[in-house]
Amino acid sequence: MGIFTIHQIPAITDKGYSLGVASAVSITLSSCSLVVKPIVGLLSERFPPRYLAAICFSLGASGVVVLGLANTMFLLFLFAILYGFGAGASVVFQNIIWADYYGRQHLGAIRGMVAPFAALGGGISPFIAGWMFDTTGSYDSILVMMGGGAFVAAVLIFLAHPPGAPVRDFPDANESNRT
Repeated sequence: MGIFTIHQIPAITDKGYSLGVASAVSITLSSCSLVVKPIVGLLSERFPPRYLAAICFSLGASGVVVLGLANTMFLLFLFAILYGFGAGASVVFQNIIWADYYGRQHLGAIRGMVAPFAALGGGISPFIAGWMFDTTGSYDSILVMMGGGAFVAAVLIFLAHPPGAPVRDFPDANESNRT
């Protein structure tokens, strides 16, 4: 997400589109992200969150690849719709998946341990994207790579079954009474 915060507008204007077009694409993306959240919230009560996550990661991945290949206004706005729906939905189901997979007892500690790494990735990724732009003269390669990574994530989350309840050994009642 850090890459899009910093490089979304330049990635579009680098393709020769005006700042106005880039702004309209950004507004479309944000609007799609806003609209999808309550819908995904309702769907997450009816369908396994990992399936929704796989769909949303695939939408986001498709959007990123479309932006990398975009050479028409239609493709720019298709990117905004796909990525907006995918990224917007991910915020909703992430919390559900964390709780389903790791339980609620230590959820704060687990999320607290993961958050710095996520922040580090979000902080470093714009620099890497900038370096790749400086090296190649285009954002297209980083966008296609990001899309590929998101497709891999979609497959992995689809395959990740929630763990079963932990098995606990309880002492035999007769053994605990022996002296």
